[in-house]
Amino acid sequence: MAQTDKDTSGKTSKIVGFYDRTLVGPSWDSGKTWNKEHVWPNSRGVGKTGPGADPHMLRPAAVETNSARGNKFYGASNSTNTYDPGSEGYPEFRGIAARIIFYMAVRYSDLGLSLSDNPNDDPSLKTMGKVSDLLKWNLAYPVDPLEVERNEYIYKRNGVRNPFIDHPEAASTIWGS
Repeated sequence: MAQTDKDTSGKTSKIVGFYDRTLVGPSWDSGKTWNKEHVWPNSRGVGKTGPGADPHMLRPAAVETNSARGNKFYGASNSTNTYDPGSEGYPEFRGIAARIIFYMAVRYSDLGLSLSDNPNDDPSLKTMGKVSDLLKWNLAYPVDPLEVERNEYIYKRNGVRNPFIDHPEAASTIWGS
């Protein structure tokens, strides 16, 4: 995360927190001021290895923000079982989160990860969503240059790309519009 999520302003050596752009580090004190945010939560089927260690899915997040998200589905509504990744004041994280969830559902479908529109699904079903909101966000919040840069870095280092950053329109082809 030190390289994939670094502050590109050139003013600090910190990393930029997911959801709220809080600058954290540089002491890399994971667990004190920041956590590894599993965009697809551990408790919803990714675990801590394999898909749970996929660099496309891991993002740094301020401890408080990560705790507020928990293992909730992403969704526009403010129900107790959804979290809006744009609620911290940066709506572009809606599109970013959607493309990460799409990637995970395709990359790890053989392990049972799938999308759902039911935020009340039992975590043991390994579902995430809310797919209808994710599709809207993917279209409303286009890929930004930092997503492209992060995708390139991860590809060069790990040999795997997030195809929904390269071709965001593919999500509508797969799951409808």
